Amino acid sequence: MAFALLLTAWELYARFGGIAPTVLPAPSRVLAQAWENRAALADNTLPTIRATLAGFAFSLVAAFILSALVDFLAPLRRALFPLLIASQTLPLVAIAPLVVLWFGFG
Repeated sequence: MAFALLLTAWELYARFGGIAPTVLPAPSRVLAQAWENRAALADNTLPTIRATLAGFAFSLVAAFILSALVDFLAPLRRALFPLLIASQTLPLVAIAPLVVLWFGFG
């Protein structure tokens, strides 16, 4: 019920709110475009899932190695621990633009 209300509010705001469709397209427009481009979506779903899983696996291995090194090497722990704690206090929304700026989209 809440999801239907959210979609209805989104649709009405997108149509009558005076906002550009390139900024906030209506859900009906999103679904229409998804239907028109369903072949491209189907072709690109599996590579996207593979890239996501590969990135997750890489980050998991890197995190395990880094955590083991920080745990066993006291000088490394003293050097990195304050940075690790600071990184946990910052919201992801604040860090995400910096990550995109540093590493880019590709």
